[in-house]
Amino acid sequence: MEDPGRVLREMTRVCRVNGTVAIEDLVSSEHQSRAEFQNQIERLRDTSHTRAFAPSYVLTLLATAGLEIERLYSSEVLQNLERWLREPGFPRISNLH
Repeated sequence: MEDPGRVLREMTRVCRVNGTVAIEDLVSSEHQSRAEFQNQIERLRDTSHTRAFAPSYVLTLLATAGLEIERLYSSEVLQNLERWLREPGFPRISNLH
């Protein structure tokens, strides 16, 4: 999403009273340089990827939209690098800086 804050505000607006807004997405590192690298990799793999945010920023977006967090789940998905790099459309590794 280009403007996740706007999207969350709209989700909040259209959600019925006592309704539920569920969100599932990637998050990036809290460390800026690592997050930039993670986002660069994601954009190379998926041209529609805009940006993954750090968990602290996601929580801020949710609170600003007026949402109360009932449950927060987090897990790690470890990829097999060789299989991941063989995926169709992955650019040459020399494109990574």
